[in-house]
This record gives sequence, structure tokens and C-alpha cells, in this order.
Amino acid sequence: MNPTEPARETARARARVRAGREAEQVTARLRRAALRTVDTAAAVAALEPAYRAARQQGRSRSTAGLVEPQNWFQRARR
Repeated sequence: MNPTEPARETARARARVRAGREAEQVTARLRRAALRTVDTAAAVAALEPAYRAARQQGRSRSTAGLVEPQNWFQRARR
């Protein structure tokens, strides 16, 4: 192994970390810019058919859904 090889690997690792951080910053800026241009009313209108279909196909529940896990926990304690 060449004595300078560990130094090169360290430099490469630092460059990868730096590139990753820069990519995260760019991605965050792009995400914020995209969120500023979102039309909330249009997004809600686009999701409305899916919401209605889910409401029609979904079963109504008499509880919030916590009763069944509580029963599991009680059985596990025994």
C-alpha cells in the first residue's frame, strides 16, 4: 500500500461528505421553492375523488381504533 493512499481516501471521504451536504442544501431550496408555488385549492380538489371513494368503501368504526391494541396488551401482560 502506498503511504499516501490513506490520505487520499480521507480526502475522498471528506469530498463525498461535502458534496452530500451541498446536495442536501440544494434539495431543501428546491423543496421550499416548490412549496411556495403550490396551489392548495387545486391540490384539495385533485384529492377529493379519492377522499370520497375512501369514505364510501371504508367501514365505519364505533371506536377510535385503540380498543383492539389495548386488548392485545392486556393479553400480553397475562
